[in-house]
Amino acid sequence: MAPHKTKYRFLCFKLEETGAVNEGILLLCMLNATSLHNELAKRLLHFYPRLINDIYMADEYFGENVLHIAIVNEDPAMVKFLLNKGVDVHERCFGNFMCPEDQKSSRADVLGTEIVQVSANTNYKGYVYWGEYPLSFAACLGQEECYRLILARVRPRHSAANAEGGADPDTQDTNGNTTIHMMVIYDKMRSVIVVMLNDLILSGNITCAAYPLPGLDSIDMKTGKIDRNSALNLIAFGENMDHLDMLDGVIVDLLVAKWNAFVKLK
Repeated sequence: MAPHKTKYRFLCFKLEETGAVNEGILLLCMLNATSLHNELAKRLLHFYPRLINDIYMADEYFGENVLHIAIVNEDPAMVKFLLNKGVDVHERCFGNFMCPEDQKSSRADVLGTEIVQVSANTNYKGYVYWGEYPLSFAACLGQEECYRLILARVRPRHSAANAEGGADPDTQDTNGNTTIHMMVIYDKMRSVIVVMLNDLILSGNITCAAYPLPGLDSIDMKTGKIDRNSALNLIAFGENMDHLDMLDGVIVDLLVAKWNAFVKLK
């Protein structure tokens, strides 16, 4: 019987021969991030392509892979190279260091999965709580080019990969936050617009924008009830008054469209 893919992972190192936090040689090259180390990383992947699967195995940085690091290094060229080499765009980085500070004491392992349990009560404040996924990392850090590169790779329009449910901005992290939620938490107005316009279609002089509503609209599309964790609800009723500035533009357009469609003519 083949091993279940969620219970096993392929790594290209001996755990007892890794660094202080169970990092391999490729991760060390990415951490140093000099032109020489970047070239060495490329050479390593040429001869040992399965190194692309390596992650930090120690609890402090668990799940961080080379794509996360390239995004933090603000290196879109390396991001593109890693994508071409088949890096896992779905890898979740949820080590202790990436966790909100007020959740760290509640962290507990769960038998049969790599994902940890944490208290649901949090203010989301932490050193590098950036939504776990590479896509959210890029958005939180304002790396628009990296974001677009990853998004184009994981969500090609009208393709078999997209039909199979590739990663997208609506994917939720351990706290249930999507990429748009993370933008609200970090007051990244420009990044919110980039995320919301990810399905922008340009054809000649015709422009059509389709906005993904799950995680954005205040109404849960499945239950019809108020979604307290939606971006719109957090903007309108959050504790930070600066969030109200985020209503301008696309979100106002959404409210106007809802008014015209469901209220105005009633």
